[in-house]
Amino acid sequence: MISKKNKVYILSSVVFIFLILCCIFFFVFIEKSFSTSNKSELEEDTSNTKHLVMIGRYENEAFLKKIYEGALNWKKDFDFELDFYVPKSQAEEVSLQNLFDYASFVNADGIIAYIDSTDEKITVKEDVDRNQIPLITTGVYNPDMQQVSYIGYSYWELGKKISDEACSLLPEGGQIYLLKKDDSYSLNFANFINSFENAMENHKNISYKIVDDLEYRDLVFQSQKESGIKNLIISLSEEDTTRIAQKMLENSFDNSKDFWIIGFGANEACQLYLNNGVVYELISLDGEKIGELLIKEFFEYFNSGYANSYIAADVSIKRSSDENR
Repeated sequence: MISKKNKVYILSSVVFIFLILCCIFFFVFIEKSFSTSNKSELEEDTSNTKHLVMIGRYENEAFLKKIYEGALNWKKDFDFELDFYVPKSQAEEVSLQNLFDYASFVNADGIIAYIDSTDEKITVKEDVDRNQIPLITTGVYNPDMQQVSYIGYSYWELGKKISDEACSLLPEGGQIYLLKKDDSYSLNFANFINSFENAMENHKNISYKIVDDLEYRDLVFQSQKESGIKNLIISLSEEDTTRIAQKMLENSFDNSKDFWIIGFGANEACQLYLNNGVVYELISLDGEKIGELLIKEFFEYFNSGYANSYIAADVSIKRSSDENR
């Protein structure tokens, strides 16, 4: 028989082992609960991260990289990831619609797009929940696109700025040719020309014409080449800037004697013509500032459902160096 003393010993051991098992179970349960809680919080934080996609054509890559850098300045203040999706070469021939389709395919929370023309009709597809993906654009304003915000030029301010540049280049007078875009830009061009004309009222020694035909411009320049009149060409689009620069090269005009070109844009071709002196001045948007603005507008939209529909960004003016002219 087990003695009373041994019974007490056995019972105490059983109770002790039971308590040890209870403690182990308790600590394992607490640790598992804590781990699950942290995992849930982490998943919740991750789900709040906004996935943004920046798209554009290869020729606008340099400017888009400036926008990208500006956007990343807000990484400490806003929770987002930003994909940079631009074709690696001009040979890829990826349409802008395909770029938008990619952003939809990866289920982006927002799209940042550089629009360089209104000729191409773009459809922004819905996300997997059939919600319209918020879109912010820069470059050319396309009224047919369902964008929550556009960050671009104030054509009224641009008219005043370009008139100041023109007067500084033609202190003794001269002839200005304004290249007019197609009818889709009529409202922007009207705002620009009204501002430009108001600013030029006190400079009667400078005349200006609005032209839209390359052959007509060639004839005008040829007829005035020997007259001593200084010619100034002002372009309001990347397309016209590259086209007129190429036309002047083909006709062997000497830009140090015959004309100046004030160009407009930030793509690779425009920058090349500026660097080699064909374009005297190049006006473009401040890319880094645009990047900062669009992130603020996106999160204003995410938080409130509203954003500023139109924001006038700062412009920058680059001049060709004297040794290139």
